[in-house]
Amino acid sequence: MKSSTLFVLFALVGGQSLPAAGPVGAIAVEKDVKSGFVMRRSHQVVGAICKDADGNDHKVASENDEDDEDDEDDEGNEAEQTSQQRALFAEHRDLADEPAESLLRRYRAEARASEIAHAFPATSIGAMWPDVTIDEVHKEPWFLNEWQAGLLQHSNFSGGPKAVNDLTQQQIYGCRPFAGSGPTWKEAAERLIYIAHNMLRLDFGSLPGFGDVTAVFNTTLVRDMVLISPHDTGQYGMACLHEGVPGNFTPPPLNCSAWPGQVLGTLDHLDHLILPNLYMAYNTSATLPFPFNASGNRSVRNSIRALFQRSAISKVAYEDIPPVDFWASFQFLEANLLGNPRLPESVKYLIGSFQEIFGTPEGRALQRLAAHRAWPLFWAVGSYMPFPPQQMVNTTTASNRRFADPANAANFTDAAVPAGAAATFEEVWSKIEEARASRNLTEADVAEAWSLLSPGQVRVAPLTAEVCGDHCVALDVRGACVCLKDHAALGTSELALVV
Repeated sequence: MKSSTLFVLFALVGGQSLPAAGPVGAIAVEKDVKSGFVMRRSHQVVGAICKDADGNDHKVASENDEDDEDDEDDEGNEAEQTSQQRALFAEHRDLADEPAESLLRRYRAEARASEIAHAFPATSIGAMWPDVTIDEVHKEPWFLNEWQAGLLQHSNFSGGPKAVNDLTQQQIYGCRPFAGSGPTWKEAAERLIYIAHNMLRLDFGSLPGFGDVTAVFNTTLVRDMVLISPHDTGQYGMACLHEGVPGNFTPPPLNCSAWPGQVLGTLDHLDHLILPNLYMAYNTSATLPFPFNASGNRSVRNSIRALFQRSAISKVAYEDIPPVDFWASFQFLEANLLGNPRLPESVKYLIGSFQEIFGTPEGRALQRLAAHRAWPLFWAVGSYMPFPPQQMVNTTTASNRRFADPANAANFTDAAVPAGAAATFEEVWSKIEEARASRNLTEADVAEAWSLLSPGQVRVAPLTAEVCGDHCVALDVRGACVCLKDHAALGTSELALVV
């Protein structure tokens, strides 16, 4: 590689033009009427495609792992790159002085190691859209997508978020439209599972608004199911494709031109998504509607800083990384799964939302699910988010306060659980349970609970590319890997249900 994507990033921030890029190997995806989505290996593909049963082409995976710029072009721009880089990362010398190609290598490594996370509701009551719940994940042999879960729950498939999800899956992923008002089981099985790629290391793994529980998948087992877009495709569909927008909803204006051709990527081929991901939320040509105009002036520099300061590309300790704001929380790649991963081995661990279900019957149900599946369980305290939109857009959250459920950790991991951790956990559980009995949980409640919990629990960080093995599930912030006691479940048995 002669000219790195990170150099291109800094050049664009400085107002320079984007150099041309050439084709590279990729993974293509085919979808046919008999087998649903099937991964196949390809090479020298520019805009690999997903063909539906009628033979229509849909762009799916592509290009841009290297480019063909001359060495002299790199040398001529090196000084400008260094100046831009140091200005962006003045507080992080390990980033400010590192060569751009080295930063790109670190980006790729951390992108492949980042959590592949799906948040789902504890129960179907009050859920924003159909999805698996604790009950389905407890009893089904496969991790189901939202359409399959909706059929089991006898959901109404018309309108709302379901409409935009359906339309964007057709337009971006090449899924066939349903023959009727809702899918048959066969049609539902050909749809995808939404995934947040947790490069910014949010303690909940995904966004709290997406659910009460996050399932983090075993990337080794599901990586060949992954297709990646640079932004939340629901937002993109409403803002850029103008599809399925509910009548009372105003989507944030996006920089739709940042993703030309809607070309998807994979965990091995995602360089071409870096810039669209960073630029998508910053549409300087649009007048932001309420409540998004309450967040003040922002630019792509904010997204670059968030990426490099919160991700493991930086060497800053997890407990010291800066908080995340509303906009940065949506700065994830959408790394969706085209298939139904087999349970229990395809899920690596669970994360419960402290704000939503700690101290509730649903929280106890989550503990039982984790025990039933022999999955490690963690709790995320740092992702408190107020509901009113005008407060949301001005909120920053620590989002680095993840700790191990002490009883679960003692049973299923080799974590060094401190004496008294379980007793303190239960005391705080009872305190929160009592508070919930008479009112809604407040930010002050969460802060007080964290002050009681944090000294005596196993506080953990997401794994990075540089530490621990595949049978490990977290990094104790004190430095030790937290790994499964029995990692036989991480084998390579049949991975996906294909219909």
